[in-house]
Amino acid sequence: MGAQSVRSCAAPDHLSYVADLGADVVVDFTQADVFDGVPDDSIDVVFDNYGANGTAQIAMNALRTGGWYVFLAGGTGPGICEEPACTPKDGVNQLSLWTDSSGHDDLDAIAAIADSQGLTVNVDSSYALEDSADAMARQMSGQTEGKVTIEVIA
Repeated sequence: MGAQSVRSCAAPDHLSYVADLGADVVVDFTQADVFDGVPDDSIDVVFDNYGANGTAQIAMNALRTGGWYVFLAGGTGPGICEEPACTPKDGVNQLSLWTDSSGHDDLDAIAAIADSQGLTVNVDSSYALEDSADAMARQMSGQTEGKVTIEVIA
């Protein structure tokens, strides 16, 4: 990845899966916080794909000046660090990743980046459109290792 170290968190059943994806340190989030033991001003990038309340503020402490807090919309928390709930750190960049549902330009741009970097997606399971309820049940089971997809054939 080009990083000196990659730190992530996962549920107990998925620790080895996340390590196999390339994380150097994988924290069981049922036992500890991913930021436990991380010194202030020591991280270049935080990619928050969950958004728990308080995560942005903790990340601000850990991030170096010039670092990035990237939030993938869809979690339970407020997203990027904004007053009054969170005090942004001077010199830390923030980005909230939303896609515009009115078109496909955002997704095409993300796909182009992924293709150019040779990124792949691990697909846990695929479902036909008429089986969307089963796909949602699988996603909500907490047992997936990768993405659950729905195939739409035009």
